[in-house]
Amino acid sequence: MIEENSRMEKGGTKLVIGAGNKYMGKEYTRLDNDPAAKPDILYDLTQFPWPFKSDSVEEIIAEDVLEHLPNIPRTMAEVYRILKKGGTIQIDCPYAHSFGAFEDPSHVHYLMPESFEAFFTVKGDMRRMGGGKLFTLEKIHLEKNSKLKWMPASLLKFIMNGIVEFTVILKK
Repeated sequence: MIEENSRMEKGGTKLVIGAGNKYMGKEYTRLDNDPAAKPDILYDLTQFPWPFKSDSVEEIIAEDVLEHLPNIPRTMAEVYRILKKGGTIQIDCPYAHSFGAFEDPSHVHYLMPESFEAFFTVKGDMRRMGGGKLFTLEKIHLEKNSKLKWMPASLLKFIMNGIVEFTVILKK
């Protein structure tokens, strides 16, 4: 686990967690728990603390990974710890009412953008949520079902598979 910190210190302060076989460019360090994916860092994201220094990462991409992790509040607290001030996390997940959310039996959460409100508003009790620090919301994007693009997203949220994926970008 020492190698990953030296790789991060050599230039890349961008991290892809749960990277699988995705390649985002040489400036990104890929972290995954599956050796078959040949990640730069082989690591189980359910183990805390993660093997990075506090305030050391400028960007985290979490594409199709948070729905697999059992403790999202603790995960988000860890994201906050390792992000530099002004750093961002991009979260991409299947929308809770989409077929994609239910097709994978390894999903332990069914999420929507509102699932992350506790981390960027004062609505959530952050002590209970495992954090205490708030992010700033930068962006929410809803990916509509291509056959229903003509419908407003406000209605599609309530139709099964109307919204298929979402992206939330949070800033420290």
